[in-house]
Amino acid sequence: MKEHRLAVIWEPSQEETEAIRHGLTQFGIDAIGGIPPKTLAVVMKSNQGRMIGGATGQAILSHFYLQQLWIDATSRGQGYGSRILQNVEQAAGEFGCESVTLDTMNPKSMPFYERHGYKAIGEIGEFIPGFNRVFYKKRLTIR
Repeated sequence: MKEHRLAVIWEPSQEETEAIRHGLTQFGIDAIGGIPPKTLAVVMKSNQGRMIGGATGQAILSHFYLQQLWIDATSRGQGYGSRILQNVEQAAGEFGCESVTLDTMNPKSMPFYERHGYKAIGEIGEFIPGFNRVFYKKRLTIR
């Protein structure tokens, strides 16, 4: 039997984490028939070119997973998050996605997503001390 080396690494290199991510992604692509996910970013910049918010996610077959949505602290409460989220949904729907899922541990963001039609579909209580991780889903009507 061949000997392999095993290492436990805190703060691994980007190369190490990328190799793991790539291997898992390729496994998933193979499992769904060789169709790779399509990555989307929606960005919002100030008139001076400073990034003030954005969102990223991936379309996988007819589903979109919203990985991140962020608004700079000085720009919150001005409707930018809603505009970004609406553009994500529009682009995902036009791409052929029928639903969007996301997860959050920020209790302040939960009412935001619920106002936009997202329904909680699961929760991990005390994911980290003091914070639950809540999973949301929304069916898209955009086509």
